[in-house]
Amino acid sequence: MMFARGGDIASIDVTVPAKNTGIAPGPMLTEFKEAGVPTKIDQGTIWITKDVTPVKKGGAVPDKLATLLQKLDIKTIEAGIALEAALEEGQAYKRSELVIDLDKYREMFARAHQEALSLSIEAAYITQDNIKLILAKLGQGARSVAIEAGYITDDTKDAVLQKANAQAQSVASKAKGYTPA
Repeated sequence: MMFARGGDIASIDVTVPAKNTGIAPGPMLTEFKEAGVPTKIDQGTIWITKDVTPVKKGGAVPDKLATLLQKLDIKTIEAGIALEAALEEGQAYKRSELVIDLDKYREMFARAHQEALSLSIEAAYITQDNIKLILAKLGQGARSVAIEAGYITDDTKDAVLQKANAQAQSVASKAKGYTPA
């Protein structure tokens, strides 16, 4: 962002926030008034009494406002380089090939990170980032083996009894129509 000069087109809405400017009263009061910025004098300095937006995005910045914005350290003009093409080692690149979609790359990095984390957990490759997840997975696996084996602990007793009950009901339902030969 850069300071505007008189006549420049604002890249953003030009907002002058309410604050103590630190500027002593005097001829500057006239500049504030001409720019349409409401002020008061308090504690020996000029205070802007409320937020104002003297120029909307795309509007021209008047000369006097441009000077005032510089004194208030408000930058309203976006400047940069817009490449139309580039040439490297005989290879020409068009503008569309030079534009980087940051959101797309951010998403790709996030997905790659998640996939790498999942792979490291599956491989039980312990790092500082995945140790808690690996231990949780191992704990769940140990609990599942204990339930399957019918090993009763405080943690597995309910699940073991539910499994045994389900198995007993299954055998009972099959035995209802059964008559020994």
